[in-house]
Amino acid sequence: MSVRLVELARALQSAQPEAAGALYLRAVEADLPQAGATHYAGLVSLLQRASRLLPEARWQPALARIKLEYARRPKLMALLREAGL
Repeated sequence: MSVRLVELARALQSAQPEAAGALYLRAVEADLPQAGATHYAGLVSLLQRASRLLPEARWQPALARIKLEYARRPKLMALLREAGL
């Protein structure tokens, strides 16, 4: 996981929620290409955080790209559905 991005996002979360949400999305997008099934739950959790911090117009397109690009990863798709994303 892009630990530094996540740490920075956590530090900014209360003072600058949109900046934190954008960093969570960047962390997911950076890690997803090489992530294995064991990492999906953590990445979905970061997507949930981003969805709570960002306006829908900012996180929905990123989620749509992820669903399109990684549609052949059934465990990831199942976790996204379970998370309501």
